[in-house]
Amino acid sequence: MPYGEAVRSTSGDGPQESSGSSFRLIATTALPLYVTMIASSIGSTLNVALVGRHDTGSLAALAIALAVYGPATATVAPTVKGTRAD
Repeated sequence: MPYGEAVRSTSGDGPQESSGSSFRLIATTALPLYVTMIASSIGSTLNVALVGRHDTGSLAALAIALAVYGPATATVAPTVKGTRAD
């Protein structure tokens, strides 16, 4: 079967999506997550580079703050994204 061609259902439910189009759907849906993860990693690296010039206590405080901030942001972000101001 050629890549991207719909698979015919024998039960009469109509054509089903092939794995190629399913992959594209998942990839385009997850793209904002990937971009956010990359941006978060870059931001963390910059924070460590800037704070790394200070003493160990400052770096430890940054690690604790990032350990709390990351999951808190991940928890709140979907809630904020789903709200509308009507």
